[in-house]
Amino acid sequence: MKILVINPNSDENFSKDMEVCGRDFMGKRHVVDARCVPSAPKFIVTDYEKSLAIPGLVKLFQEEEPHYEAFITAAFCDPAIHILRELTSKPVLGIGECSIKLATMLGSSFSILTFYDRSIPSLHEQVAALGMEKYLASIRVLEEDDPSLPYEERFYPSAQKAVYQDKAEVLILGCGGLTNGVDKKLSQRLHVPVLDGLICALIVASGLAEYGVGTSKICRYKKEY
Repeated sequence: MKILVINPNSDENFSKDMEVCGRDFMGKRHVVDARCVPSAPKFIVTDYEKSLAIPGLVKLFQEEEPHYEAFITAAFCDPAIHILRELTSKPVLGIGECSIKLATMLGSSFSILTFYDRSIPSLHEQVAALGMEKYLASIRVLEEDDPSLPYEERFYPSAQKAVYQDKAEVLILGCGGLTNGVDKKLSQRLHVPVLDGLICALIVASGLAEYGVGTSKICRYKKEY
């Protein structure tokens, strides 16, 4: 089986990291490829940047759709997820949706770790849209601003507060670029599950494809053109 991870921004280094992470996790079971969207902004934080990324994301998806059995959009805001589901009957998953839903299966509350204050309102909206607000303990922002430190060190102070002050039982890494072991390193230090959204989406995407089920076409995602 072949799974395509679409990095909605134009950062090729992020895409390479995602591909390495995905292939390490899947091993020989499935092929994981990652592609970025060349026409998109380098980072997606604002609603405007998200809107700029969507046309190129959809174009890339349409070009690659015949060649893969499942698809993942690898920005936490899950851009264009519903558009892509209209275009295929194959599984299409977002790293935000998958990690949020899986977190509720591992504990009674979760916190999201993110980079920027301005992301907090949209993350609240995203959690509410998924019907998961009752499980949300907090959204914690990066506190350590030293870019020379590894991500697990930079996020540790806010992650610690999420667990011990906000009583989060599960932590979610709220960015597709936080791959390659950040989840395991924080989990070992804090003794709670820490979820990498890409891994969560790979678990769900590969499972659905193996099960032989995909996007329902009976109503919302029915293709009429």
